Formats: sequence, C-alpha cells, structure tokens
Amino acid sequence: PVALSAKTFQRQLRPPRAAMVEAGASAETAAAADFGTAGTLTFEFWADHHYESYGPRQQEALQLLLSSTPPPEHVGLAAGKYDLRHFDKIGVGSCLQINTKTKKERHVRLQPPYRLEQAGGANESGVTEEAPMDVHFVFLEGETWMPFLAAVQGEFALLTRCRPIPDVTLFDIDGRAYRLEGFAALACGGGGGDAGTAVTATATCCRDGWCRKVRRLQGPAEGGGADAEDDREVPTLRRRHTLAFDSNVGLGSRFTRQRATFRFVERTSGCTTAPECRDEVTKEEGRELLLEQWLKPRLPDEVLLPGDVRVENFAALEWGGAGAQRRRRHGMSGHFQNKAQWMPLELELELPSAGRLTLPEALEGIDELGLEDYGRGLALADIEALTGSAGAGGDDARCSICFCDVEAEDVTSSSSTARAPGAIELQCGHIFHGECIRLWFKEKRRCPICQRNFGWLLGSQPTKGTMRWNYEAYQLPGHPGCLSMIAMDFDFPQGLDEHGNSYKKRKARGYLPANAQGVVLLELFKVAFRRRAMFGLGHSLATEAYRPTFNIHIKTNVHGGATTHGYPDETYFVRAMEELAVNGITRLDLPV
Repeated sequence: PVALSAKTFQRQLRPPRAAMVEAGASAETAAAADFGTAGTLTFEFWADHHYESYGPRQQEALQLLLSSTPPPEHVGLAAGKYDLRHFDKIGVGSCLQINTKTKKERHVRLQPPYRLEQAGGANESGVTEEAPMDVHFVFLEGETWMPFLAAVQGEFALLTRCRPIPDVTLFDIDGRAYRLEGFAALACGGGGGDAGTAVTATATCCRDGWCRKVRRLQGPAEGGGADAEDDREVPTLRRRHTLAFDSNVGLGSRFTRQRATFRFVERTSGCTTAPECRDEVTKEEGRELLLEQWLKPRLPDEVLLPGDVRVENFAALEWGGAGAQRRRRHGMSGHFQNKAQWMPLELELELPSAGRLTLPEALEGIDELGLEDYGRGLALADIEALTGSAGAGGDDARCSICFCDVEAEDVTSSSSTARAPGAIELQCGHIFHGECIRLWFKEKRRCPICQRNFGWLLGSQPTKGTMRWNYEAYQLPGHPGCLSMIAMDFDFPQGLDEHGNSYKKRKARGYLPANAQGVVLLELFKVAFRRRAMFGLGHSLATEAYRPTFNIHIKTNVHGGATTHGYPDETYFVRAMEELAVNGITRLDLPV
C-alpha cells in the first residue's frame, strides 16, 4: 500500500458557482462547479445501513492520492488497520476498505455527484454516453414492476449525474442493505423497450442473498417521482413473500394464549406430518392442565395427564423435546398387540398478524396495574390492630418510605384514591401508605425493605420508537419444517434520555422462526418493548456512540450461527427466555 505521506501534490480548487457567475463565467462552466472535482471530493464508506464520510485528515490525504498520475491501486489507512483496494477505480464503484485484522469489507465511494477527469475514473464497462435526467427506477415484485421509494429514487438520481457513473452502489430500505451491480449500463441504456429487451441490473440483499431485477424507465415515477411526498403504501424491496397476504396461511388478528393446542404426534409408517398421524389432546381437563403448567415461570420436568399419561421433558416443549410413552395397537404377524411408543408432544400456536407498536402511545404505565394485585388494602380494623400490637416504639404500622405512621385516617374515604388505597400490605408482609408505594413503584418495582420484586421492571429504553413485525418466506437454519420467518424492525430516533443526555438514533432488525418458539418470543418481545426493557441506553462497543443498546438480545442474522448472531443456535430460545425473566417477563405475560 502507498503511504499517505509519500508524495505531495499541488491542488487546484475550482471556485464556487456564485463566484464564477459574478466573474462572468458561462452558465455551463458555473454549473460544473456544483459537482465534486479532483480538489473538492468527499470520500465515504458504507457503515452497514448508510454511507459515512471519513475524517478531515483522511479526506485530505485521499484527495492528494487520487490527484496523482496514476492513482495508487492500494492505500493504507489508520496506521495499516485498513487497506483500501482498487483505489484507482473508486470512480466506477470498485473500491473496497478491508479491515486487515477481521477481513471485513466495506464499500468505498465518492459522494455523488462528482466528475473525474483522470484516467483512473474511466468506466471499465465501456459506458460513455450521457444518462438521461428525466427517469425513475423500478424493481420486479413477482410479475409486476414496482417503483422505489422517494429516498432511493433521489439517491439514484444523484448517481446518474456522476462522471463516470459508478457501476456498483449500496442502499438501504427499512434497515436492510442491498448491493446494486450494473448501475452504469442501467442508467445509460436501461430505458425503453419491454421487460424482455430493456437493460436490467441486479439488487442483492447483503444479509440473505435475495435478488431483485432493477430497470430504468423514462419519465418521473407515478405519483410525483423522487421528490414527491410518499404517502402511498408501496411494496419495498425488503418484502420478498409476505405471508400476511397469503390466503393459504391462517393468521389471527390477535394472539391469545387461550387458543394454544397440544398434540401428540404418532410416528407410523414414516409419517410425521400428515393430519391422521396427529392425536390432539381432546379432553378439556388435559389441555387445561398442560396450559396451566406451560404458563408457569419455570416449567416442570414432568406432567401427569388423566389416564396415567406421563409427559416427560416438558421443559423442552417449545423445541420438540417433550413427549410421552403411549400404548398403541400394532399389527404383527397377523395379530395385534399393545406396544409402548414414544410420541412427541407438540405445542401449536396461532400466528399473530403483522403489525407495529409506536412509543410513547404503546407504553405500559404504572396505573395500568392495580396495587392490590400485589397486596391487600387495609381496613380501619386492620390499622387499629396494628397500632395496638406495635406498642411503644413499634414499627409494624410505620411506612418505611415517608417514615410516618399509618393511622386510621389514612384509610378513610377522603384520603384513599382511585389510584391507590390509603394503606396497603404487600404480599411480603410490609405495610406502606398507598400513595407512597405507588410513587415508589414508578421507579423500582420491588419492596423497599426486603427487595422482593413485584410485577414488571421499568427499563431505560427510549420512550420514542417503533417496533414492526411481518412474515417472510425463508427457512431459518436449525428449524426444519418451518418454511417462514418473523422479521422484526426496531427504530429509535435521536433524542434525550431522562438525565438530558443526547443519544444517537438506531435501527435494528431481528429474525425469529414462525413456529411456537418464534411466536412466544415475539409476543414477549412486544411486552418488553412496551415496558422499555427490550433495549437500554449505553455506549456502543464498536463506535463508542451513546445510543440504544440490546438489553434482550435478538438474532440479527439469518445464518452464520451463534458467533455471528445468526442461526442455527440451539440454545437461543432458552437464553432469550432467561433474559426476559430477569426483566420480570414470563409466559404469564402472554396475551390472555
């Protein structure tokens, strides 16, 4: 790699457009000043979801190197930490930044629009004609060409003004990055013709490799083009096959745990999936017993059903480890005999419909939970009994929050409120003024004396944000037979925390299998999001930026295993349930 200080170059900066017009320059010459040139270029790298600019020192050094004749092919940055390869071809979109330690690759480009006159900017594809301006871009969704959203149209419009036009670029839609190859030929020769003759480029999802064809069409996009306000429901490139719109998939409008069903699967003649091989637990008492045991914070290892059917490994119900030895009649040598057979027990849950939660509207407040759920309101007789038993110097009837005695007048109708009783005895046996403990529970959901937890814990997640979820036709590794997945998108805008400190915005995308495991986690993640426990606020280990961080971890990759936060991962469900439990969220919080 070329050292950054190896050579120095005399840079010639082009004057700004206004100064050129005042000096009498032609309109064409002044218009050229709007573009980045050899002395006014901005170098950017792809930061997972958007392009970011290098620092001032790197910008100056890279401009000097690009001004050389010829530009170097390799450039070292940050004392050799990064290697910029194909730097001489940055104008056509071929430059990559390589982390020399992790080997992670990032695309490097010039901020559009720009003009390069050096030989290093020649387009390898041989495209030299000018790209028309009045165009828009569409992608293939099934058999229909759909327009990109306004933000992507605007980005592509800037790229068509570059000289040379880059052949490769990246863009982001709803937190998912795509790599578009063949853009130069598309921009200059993609218009006109029908679907069979027009030039097409390929947009590939960087996460799962899903591809879409892209075309260029003449004229502005229907509805106003890239500069129009986008208030239409336009399918995005991120949506591949959305199961929420598939009539063959039964999606309920709202998930409820009461519709959970339990089935024994009889493995006969190699059949494990046909309806006739499933034996539903039809007896209501058996289903109610299984449901009661399943909703416990810690699942038992065994459950005894009516008829002396013993369910073993019940704690492994969601991932297919539970089952029972049941007797079946099997034909052998012309006669029948009873034979014990292991029959797995499956949990079947209805898939909730796609939707979204928006904060702060969806936040759960302390007033939604009655204090009497965690104790009992004291009557006048209770107070008199306590004050009589406490005697001189006793603390039984003293509130440990305000350090005042709980007196008879505290439970009269004039002092009690609809939000809290005048005095309350928690389930742990400690007594407080109702209003005192209500205000205390706003900050900490535990007894001030014995530290016993009551209800859910309030997290430090930002109070403004959105959570979206839908379904995509993709089989996650490690979940055979589950042909779809749940995609979750979290979006937090920039804001201030409770102490007035500024935090940066963040978008995150996670994936769950569309089976019992995924449905349980999705519903509990919704609860965690409403209780501000899904995320926290902290400093990123990678960028040191103060921003929302994972409090309950999600799978951000669809493959690669646990080391890359992807699938397969046999223990993820158990770990996620443990993290939820630490935050006071269990199966009992599933919607009724």
